[in-house]
Amino acid sequence: MNRRGAVAVWVALILTPTLLIIALGLDEAQLSLTQIELQRAADISAYAGGLRAASSATGVPSSCASASNKLDCAYANAAADLAEVATAPSTSARSWSDTSLTLTDNLITAAVVKGIKNTSDVAVSVTLTKSLPALFAYPVNGKLTYTASNTAIAEVVAGTASGAQPCLVSLTNDITLSGNFNLTLNDCSMRSNNAIAMSGNGDVVASGIYADKTITTSGNVNINGTEYPNDGQISDPYASDSALYGSSGAFTKLATATGSAFSGGGSLSPGTYSSLTITSNLTLAAGLYLVTGGITVSGNSAINGTGVTIVSGGAIQMSGNINFNVTAPTSNVSGGIPGILIADNGTGGESVSGNYSASTSGVIYLPNSGYTESGNGGVNAQSSCMELIAAEVTISGNANLDGDCNNGALSFGSVPAVPTVSLVQ
Repeated sequence: MNRRGAVAVWVALILTPTLLIIALGLDEAQLSLTQIELQRAADISAYAGGLRAASSATGVPSSCASASNKLDCAYANAAADLAEVATAPSTSARSWSDTSLTLTDNLITAAVVKGIKNTSDVAVSVTLTKSLPALFAYPVNGKLTYTASNTAIAEVVAGTASGAQPCLVSLTNDITLSGNFNLTLNDCSMRSNNAIAMSGNGDVVASGIYADKTITTSGNVNINGTEYPNDGQISDPYASDSALYGSSGAFTKLATATGSAFSGGGSLSPGTYSSLTITSNLTLAAGLYLVTGGITVSGNSAINGTGVTIVSGGAIQMSGNINFNVTAPTSNVSGGIPGILIADNGTGGESVSGNYSASTSGVIYLPNSGYTESGNGGVNAQSSCMELIAAEVTISGNANLDGDCNNGALSFGSVPAVPTVSLVQ
């Protein structure tokens, strides 16, 4: 009898902690399974936010309408939307912070963060949280609930534009060619972020002709080059160029620059001018010219210069018997910007007409305005590269444009870059 009682006591002593260990194990198993489920949900939710960031869509949900960073808010909402489908709808309203770029509710935290592979990349981080009842563990550890949580981060890696380097680019509107135009784009391409329309008796030679929309021809237009309509858009290759847009960049300096007007001909040194009115032969010394107003060239004028960058905020007009033989610097000469010949951030644009002749090397950059060439004008590339990048391009009459981009100031392609999204955590 005593032996049986002793065995019963021994079994009771052993069984009690064993059952408690099993109970804790069941709770831990429940927690582990939930962690796995949350990780899977966080992965697909972060990936969804990354796909939204990688897309070119500009629409935002109504909840982001008042946000300062509307697109970032949209990325986070895309992640949160899928997270609710993958787990369970939140019981509290979402809150967006423009300061931390974070969307939160009581179960989901979605944030737009810096990339892990490259800090310049955009990434979307999603943290999912779920509260679980403690099934058996309360007698052991006093817990009524467990909290499961997991995080995933999806990074958007910018792609690289491919195709031939463009030397004629329209960033916003159409490229329109008419009349007896002649475009010889050696080793480079024509690219429009809208449509391309060609009519008349023109000739085009290019490594490729790319457009976001249609490419149309009428009349006797001869094309030597493959056409790529409906081929998306490329980004402005100079939009983040610090030499132009940085805190000490030329456009930034131009906004507060002051100077006197120049009129006539002779010779001119780098500096700041309120306007340039050129009516006779002029030689430009190497360096940077900031012109806050417009530039007008007329009459029988020959303009010569090497290592020159002209940055303007006004309209540029050239008409008459003009001979423009100016090249951009290949290095930072007296403050000149390597590769940039003319940069104008105004809305007046550049117009060239009459018996205009130019032999240039460098980039003509008009991101907010159009380039118009008419009459018997001709722009020919010297060695290196001549590029024309404008919001809109119109060439008519007996105009000619000759570009050669074996060595562009900045390297970029005609085919839009395709970003990729990958889970990095």
